[in-house]
Amino acid sequence: MKRSALLGLALALTLLPAGCGQDAVLPSTELSPTHAEAQDTAPPSAEILSFSYAEVQDTCGENAPGVLLDGFQNTSPLPIGSAEEAVQRAAAECTISYDSVTCRYDSAADMWDVCFFTAGMAGGCQDVYLNGSGVTCLIVYGE
Repeated sequence: MKRSALLGLALALTLLPAGCGQDAVLPSTELSPTHAEAQDTAPPSAEILSFSYAEVQDTCGENAPGVLLDGFQNTSPLPIGSAEEAVQRAAAECTISYDSVTCRYDSAADMWDVCFFTAGMAGGCQDVYLNGSGVTCLIVYGE
């Protein structure tokens, strides 16, 4: 069960387009594993999609609806070394129901974008942006 949950997550991370609001989305086969389950197995290797955190910051103003800049759970450093670790860490911030996850990385900014969403549903997603030290910097809710 644990292995199939992780394989489903790996498949979702590998095949899903990055970010919320994408038209072609494949659902993961199962919900993401719990933190304890994910620690029991070695993470699969997969190519991580990239994004520009600077572009995200340009589009998310301070007073924009659905944008949170503080009040986060992840305020203590816990370095992130893989997409799986980023997803586990970001899950502590997730406040929506979801069945799929994408993960992207901006190497210039050392920033992770973990998007939680329900496959086939327009909007209703939550992007959690974590720095390389595992501290949440921004959360954006999609419509």
